Amino acid sequence: MKKLKFRNFNEPVLLDENDDAILEFAPRATLPTRIGFNIYNQAQEKIGKVERIRSDFGYLNLPRFHIHIGPEVIGIKKEQKNYSDRYEFFKSEYDIKGEWSGPAFEILKEGEIAASVKVNTIGEPNRYHLDLFDLTLEAQIAGILFVICWIMEDESNRVDQTK
Repeated sequence: MKKLKFRNFNEPVLLDENDDAILEFAPRATLPTRIGFNIYNQAQEKIGKVERIRSDFGYLNLPRFHIHIGPEVIGIKKEQKNYSDRYEFFKSEYDIKGEWSGPAFEILKEGEIAASVKVNTIGEPNRYHLDLFDLTLEAQIAGILFVICWIMEDESNRVDQTK
């Protein structure tokens, strides 16, 4: 097991126990219908990317997120069911058990716990504290957490715009 921290969407860095950066997310150029970030390791080598694909249909905003780590692609999409919005994984072996907003949730791969996440909502810049059980999934779990932060930021901005 490895203990890690992830800050938030505005400071997208995965940190180890000593607060050293392991992975960083940096904006990248994309098509007008997409927004993207590259994922870099400690040696500043690009190891993957995350994309948000806009999918607007009239009043509905149903974005899709793709996390690319090597040959693996993890998809998360927004669905509207029974007049409520929900996000779910697609074309993926991943799932979330619990509520993203906290106080804790688990990230599963093929039904097995890959990471346990505690959400800190009180004033600390390291919002997410992780216990990573499958060390080979470090970049994938960081990508999923980044997308969760991105979704929460989008939803927060959407609510602010309606006020």
